[in-house]
This record gives sequence, C-alpha cells and structure tokens, in this order.
Amino acid sequence: MTLKEFFKQNGNKPIEIREDGTIRILEEKGPWKPEYGERYYAISDDGKRRAYQWSHENADKFRL
Repeated sequence: MTLKEFFKQNGNKPIEIREDGTIRILEEKGPWKPEYGERYYAISDDGKRRAYQWSHENADKFRL
C-alpha cells in the first residue's frame, strides 16, 4: 500500500513511519492541562513568566 492509498483509506491522521517500514497511527492529543493544584507557568499580561496553581477557574482556562 502506498502512502497515498493509506491516507485515502485512513484520513489525514498523524503517523510515524518506523525503521522497519511499518506505519503507526499516532494518538491525537489535546493541549496539555495540569492536574488540580499542580503548578504551571504562563506569560502574564506584562510579558513576564509567572507561576500559577491550576484550580479549574476561568483564568486558568484562558491561560490554557
């Protein structure tokens, strides 16, 4: 099967071509999201890196 035939059959999914020539369909993931209470970093309005603690609030979701 050619890559063209593969994509026609499987859609435009992300793939990995292994050393032995086999194709593995990669898992589609959403953006990384911290667990509740976990620290994460984001760029604040003043352009500086700030540490925040994830609490599922609207501000956290906006920074995501």
